[in-house]
Amino acid sequence: MKDKKIYFLFSKMSSNQSDRVIYGLIVDFFLTNKNGHSSLMEISKLLIEKQNLNFNPESIQTALNLSNYADVFDEYDVEGDYNKAFRIKPKVYETLNNYNDYLTLLDKYVVKFLGSKGYPKKRSDNIIEILLEVIFSRNIEFLKKILTVKDEIDLKDELKFNGKHEKLSRKDCQYYNELILESDDEFDEILKVIILKMFDFLSLYYNPKHKETLDKAFNGKVYYLDSSFILRLLGFDNEFREQRAIHLINILKQIDGIQFCVHSETLNEAQFRIKEIIGHSTNIINRTEKIIKSITKYIPAKESDTVQLFYRLKAQGVVNNAKDFLLYYSNINGLLRRIFSSTNYIKIEDKIKVDRTKSSQLFEKFQVTDKSKSRIKHIIRIICHIEHLRGGNNYNPFEINHWLITTDAKTLNIDHDIAENGDSPIKSVCILPTELIRTIDGVGEVTDEHIKVFKKFILKSKVFKESYSEEDIQTIEKIAAMVESTDTANHDTDTLISNLLEQTSFEDIQKRLRSISDEKEKNAALIEMFNDANEAVIETKYSGIVSNIIKKSNRDAGIIFSLFIFALPVLSLTYLIFLILNPAMEILNPLTYMDEENWGKIEGVLFLFELLIWGGFVWIYKLNKEKFVNWYSSRIVKKYK
Repeated sequence: MKDKKIYFLFSKMSSNQSDRVIYGLIVDFFLTNKNGHSSLMEISKLLIEKQNLNFNPESIQTALNLSNYADVFDEYDVEGDYNKAFRIKPKVYETLNNYNDYLTLLDKYVVKFLGSKGYPKKRSDNIIEILLEVIFSRNIEFLKKILTVKDEIDLKDELKFNGKHEKLSRKDCQYYNELILESDDEFDEILKVIILKMFDFLSLYYNPKHKETLDKAFNGKVYYLDSSFILRLLGFDNEFREQRAIHLINILKQIDGIQFCVHSETLNEAQFRIKEIIGHSTNIINRTEKIIKSITKYIPAKESDTVQLFYRLKAQGVVNNAKDFLLYYSNINGLLRRIFSSTNYIKIEDKIKVDRTKSSQLFEKFQVTDKSKSRIKHIIRIICHIEHLRGGNNYNPFEINHWLITTDAKTLNIDHDIAENGDSPIKSVCILPTELIRTIDGVGEVTDEHIKVFKKFILKSKVFKESYSEEDIQTIEKIAAMVESTDTANHDTDTLISNLLEQTSFEDIQKRLRSISDEKEKNAALIEMFNDANEAVIETKYSGIVSNIIKKSNRDAGIIFSLFIFALPVLSLTYLIFLILNPAMEILNPLTYMDEENWGKIEGVLFLFELLIWGGFVWIYKLNKEKFVNWYSSRIVKKYK
């Protein structure tokens, strides 16, 4: 085949593999021969001679007729005249030829890009396949939006495409994202043509009446904002997504007649969610920024969008601490007015009317998701409210004036499923920002400015960083608190952190702490790891205190144990000596302590004491001193943990 990527266009059609192969070979034949007239007999002969493929005229015609591919050809005889010449319809040929030519340019561009980055050029096919899949899905979504409900359902039956890329590797996605982000005007021109030519082909095949919509603009509408999209606009869903959402809104604001609305209930939900998100990260935000960044450097695959947003605002001088951060977002209605301007932004206070049947259908679907009860309740009310506003204009997209912009894929899928599969199928209420960027251009045009925004919406999130888990946040905060307790004026915190996390990885620290249930013991274990890693560099305030406590407790324990072990024999010896020297001795009468006649007996008493009693106690002392000191010190130290 002249270019196997041309096959992508019809590989998604709902026919069997053999039919698609035959169709692709015929298309390739006409592209190679510049769309000159040929018969089935001539095509069959050339396939046998040049490609050793045994497709007879009858099998070719059967495949074309069964798969409804015949409409793509001009002067084609479906009845069985194998000698009648035909060709691809001129419009389709122009589309496919241009598409094929630009795919060749795309292939060269991608290979050159991979070479400039030192990446293996053999991955170019994978990267192009990702791009074609994305463009196909965006065009299909656009095509659905400009079709009536009936035509949209027919389109679904015709498609095999599910929009998923299960086999893509993370490395392929990484190269693909870098290509999109670093591409230039040359790539933009290639992308623009491929988008339009692919759409031309899809619309000709799936919706031959698409020309009727060419003069209809998908504008002049009222777009409600879902809380998920509001959070993205305000930066709580990573900086890149924030920038591309704002860029999209800036384009939409330039279109006459478009209005953006947000219901007061949506504002309340978004406000509550923001307070919850900030509270979740407050412990990290209140720690030293330098220390947090030093720790998170060792967790490259994850990050906190909220913490990164705080640091950006802090760098701009907008906030200084968590309290400022929460205060800054305490009036999101005002922040949204700055983004949209007062001319096309409206806050809605209308009472929400809920259809019980639709509400029950939505609730049944949402209750099996991981969404909170408050989120489920709100999104059901908003969807029902917008559907009510649409009234009877819920079938033809160009008669529908109300839409809900959301980034919540589960919400969109659930609403679309119910709308499409109900007793009376209607258009889904929800629309993704990615769909908007195609619809605002109309069918036959994509502006240079819009293509740059479109690129931002076709990146693969597979390589985006994950968000920190609750466990991650707790571990980061514990490490930061411990580092802050050191003498930071005399020791480099980056060194302390690197010593710890290079000796024991962040994941290994979590595994060790996970095995300990008691919180005090977790803290003690983390301190032990930190001290072991930095014993040659620093003593933390805590470890210094503990060290002094341990020294004092060891000394005290030694004294106590010595007194306990040796006091009894010494006292016994003293009493025995005095008793032998002077049997008439009275404890309360010092004058009776000495008796010169019995003084010589002391040598025998001392010999017996040294040999038997003292030796035994010395043996007991040596055997048990260390055990007693350790036991005593551990009990004392535990009081300070």
